Amino acid sequence: MALSRARKGLYVIGNMDQMAGASSLWNGIIKQLRANNQLVEALPLACQNHPDNAIDARTGEDFHKAPEGGCMLDCGYDVF
Repeated sequence: MALSRARKGLYVIGNMDQMAGASSLWNGIIKQLRANNQLVEALPLACQNHPDNAIDARTGEDFHKAPEGGCMLDCGYDVF
């Protein structure tokens, strides 16, 4: 399991069923998230210059499509 400290939300990456079964705290959190339709199947990744070109990361391989958390388009930024 991994946790992210985001400014606008919280992403928990892991096996939700396993977490719910192992912890009454997580079981309650997951039930509330499901009730509010707040669970997603992918992590959206986009660069700040092309926010409409988001990549939905569902597997580790998907992160290769968003190097440095950005995109594959020319952003006018040179990496040194």
